[in-house]
Amino acid sequence: MPRRRVLLAAVMSAAVVAGSTLLPPAAAAQPTSVYLVGAEPWIASSCAGEIPIVVGSDATAQSDIYSAVTLAGVLGTDCVVLAGPRSSRMPPSQRVRLAAATAGGYVVGGPAAVPAAKLAGRDMTRLGGASRWHTAQLVGSQARALAERRPPAAPSVPDTTLSAPSDVHQPGVYLVGAEPWIASSCAGEIPIVVGSDATAQSDIYSAVTLAGVLGTDCVVLAGPRSSRMPPSQRVRLAAATAGGYVVGGPAAVPAAKLAGRDMTRLGGASRWHTAQLVGRRAADNTTAGISTAAEQTDDADTAAPASASFTSLSAGNFFSCGLRTDSTIACWGHDENGQASPPGGRFTSLSAGYLHSCGLRTDSTAECWGLDGFGAASPPEGRFTSVTAGYLHSCGLRTDGTIACWGHDENGQASPPGGRFTSLSAGNFHSCGLRTDGTIACWGHDENGQASPPGGRFTSLSAGNFHSCGLRTDGTIACWGHDENGQASPPGGRFTSLSTGNFHSCGLRTDGTAECWGLDNFGQSWPPEGRFTSLSTGYVHSCGLRTDGTAECWGWDEYGQSSPPGGRFTRGPTLKLTLLSAGREHSCGLRTDGTIACWGNDDRGQSSPPGGRFTSVTAGGEHSCGLRTDGTIACWGNDDRGQSSPPGGRFTSVTAGGKHSCGLRTDGTAECWGNDIFGQSSPPGGRFTSVTAGRVHSCGLRTDGTAECWGWDDRGQSSPPGGRFTSVTAGGKHSCGLRTDGTVECWGDDAAGKASPPGGRFTSVTAGDVHSCGLRTDGTIACWGDDGDDGAELTVEAVLISRPTGRFTSVTAGSLHSCGLRTDGTVDCWGNNGDERTSPPRS
Repeated sequence: MPRRRVLLAAVMSAAVVAGSTLLPPAAAAQPTSVYLVGAEPWIASSCAGEIPIVVGSDATAQSDIYSAVTLAGVLGTDCVVLAGPRSSRMPPSQRVRLAAATAGGYVVGGPAAVPAAKLAGRDMTRLGGASRWHTAQLVGSQARALAERRPPAAPSVPDTTLSAPSDVHQPGVYLVGAEPWIASSCAGEIPIVVGSDATAQSDIYSAVTLAGVLGTDCVVLAGPRSSRMPPSQRVRLAAATAGGYVVGGPAAVPAAKLAGRDMTRLGGASRWHTAQLVGRRAADNTTAGISTAAEQTDDADTAAPASASFTSLSAGNFFSCGLRTDSTIACWGHDENGQASPPGGRFTSLSAGYLHSCGLRTDSTAECWGLDGFGAASPPEGRFTSVTAGYLHSCGLRTDGTIACWGHDENGQASPPGGRFTSLSAGNFHSCGLRTDGTIACWGHDENGQASPPGGRFTSLSAGNFHSCGLRTDGTIACWGHDENGQASPPGGRFTSLSTGNFHSCGLRTDGTAECWGLDNFGQSWPPEGRFTSLSTGYVHSCGLRTDGTAECWGWDEYGQSSPPGGRFTRGPTLKLTLLSAGREHSCGLRTDGTIACWGNDDRGQSSPPGGRFTSVTAGGEHSCGLRTDGTIACWGNDDRGQSSPPGGRFTSVTAGGKHSCGLRTDGTAECWGNDIFGQSSPPGGRFTSVTAGRVHSCGLRTDGTAECWGWDDRGQSSPPGGRFTSVTAGGKHSCGLRTDGTVECWGDDAAGKASPPGGRFTSVTAGDVHSCGLRTDGTIACWGDDGDDGAELTVEAVLISRPTGRFTSVTAGSLHSCGLRTDGTVDCWGNNGDERTSPPRS
């Protein structure tokens, strides 16, 4: 049963102590960009008498948090204090921890990430480099100095002229700025081998920290765990000295990839433990790490399971489990708390929950494994006919038809009603059961109506995050509870079974095909074709059991939760567009059928386009606009300055800016509406061939090819140079134009080089808030400007993917993200993924 993903926002305000285990409080309803699961021993501990390490905790500081835990391993402290987002005060819980710590301490990150005002007057040592990678290196250099009891020496200056080899780029892996370590010559250097798929991002930061300790720049990327080491990296490893280090466990970097080398492996039970081990090794703790020599012939960790056929499946939070045909259990995916490490023996059924799992043994007793917070993994004695694992509680159906629940009961989710039942399902903070008369009873949290089932008779049910669904006796599905993403709005028709996830649901139709509805940001609601015998939905993935007993999963696969042993991971259909536009925190595109798709932040409705067909679309600050096929304009989103209230009449183009919009009428004149405090909505007379709206200024291309701008001009963004252009684009405080010879020229604010384009010829150019991008004549993309330096106030951080390679037909720059349209019509986005602005929908 799926549970909520604990991707906590700025900071966890408190920790709940269950036995000796620190637990995070309930997460927000939607996932955020800061990953803190497993970091509780460092961020929720008492700092009394400990050396404090202060670090930022917004999305751009994720790498610094890993570096801070590494430094904690060096110092032997567990006091990592989260400073909160750079624009906010330090969370109260963290201020209390800092006040209890010893004097002095360390700050990881630049002044923009952790301003001195947050340090309460403390004199602390700041370790903040020019980039996240440089900061990691600085932490390593400081670690070595502490171990040797000497002042830290300046680390080697990174060689920024290097380019990453083309064979190392992987989806979900951010490598921008890491070139000095992953593209350098390893001749005579100590090698550090690290995995390089999406699950190993934190290990790569730890590897660069270790490089700072050792004074090496030889970080070798082993590639995804299921692939061979990239050729470029094999060459680098062969040139390095004997020995070396491996950062990550055998699953991330199998011994087979080490070419027979005896290396020291630093791999903990979690990414945080691995970061700590790196720190301990830096402090000359030789017990931190193990030799890989014994692994060379030990294939136990990678051996295939006894059987790849299953009789049932259960998708949990970021992991999945299946009951094999021999009655043993196999699990795969996230296993930080042991939830994917089932016990031996034979079972008749199983249920995967949030951070724990439960199964029913052949003698009808229940057994659970994984996190045992609140006793969720400690079932009572006795015999059961079924068992279900929820968020932090579990329930079982006894042989007499009564229900027993155990674990967290704050909302009454573990306090079932009396009477006899035939089945039950544990959700997030509620539970439901099917009575012997076919009616449903639910108990626990009911804020969204998830515990208030409709009347009538049902044959099965499933409790999800904040919604529930039941299968009626006529085969139709009824759902109740939270329905923001359509997860409680099932399609019509008849089904034989159903399963509810976090914000999506799936059902098995009478012909054996699967249908899903609700949130589909990772393809979890796009099942593959073909027939199934059962389905199970997780947090952002789903799994189905094929008629031949093999498992197939779809959706998010960062932890391998959608890659079953002996089965398949199927990606859903891909969104194809003809036009693309990136706004401040959202993006929009024009589908091939003329309809609009938007994704990202939707708090003002800017990502909820109207129906109908359009010829173009543009994403602005908190609003969007589109040009309908009849030439009229429709806008949606924030309208506090009238920016989403276009005038009537026909236009040939439209552009959305910060809080204003502009359009080009059929007679070539420009008209703007919305905020006009700086004159950005007051275009000059005359005719234009195109118009573009920036943050608080606008520009247009005259019929003679000259550029003219109006609005705010404090940095010269509205003062274009003379000469002729073929296109012009207005950004934050700068503008760019494409000259008739294909070169790019920019003007205005040049902080971080955003107005200093590279040489060469381009076919288009786009100006964002703090960066710019252009499409070269060979179809490749070049971007320039702010790209994630720790010292900058605004950063462009690639959370899901590094800047993509390959050929494109267009590119668009937003505030802190960019998107490109590939030659096959598919979309790639990169940059800050807050509100999933770089995660386009599947269709």
